[in-house]
Amino acid sequence: MGVKNGFWLRRFAQAYLLALVFITGGQLLRGRPPEQAFSHGLLWALLTASVYLVALAWRARRGCAVCPDDG
Repeated sequence: MGVKNGFWLRRFAQAYLLALVFITGGQLLRGRPPEQAFSHGLLWALLTASVYLVALAWRARRGCAVCPDDG
């Protein structure tokens, strides 16, 4: 079962942006300067979205019910 590239990019972007908002917000609440909070958010959002995408790809290879067909 193949999955379109747009599906993977959209999922990565969604996970990345959501993680970026939450991680940066958490760092700001801890009292870090905005520049440091944002750079921290960028790094950890990239790692978070990458792990999410790898897990999603692994599930898709095993026959994911929510992954779209190439159709």
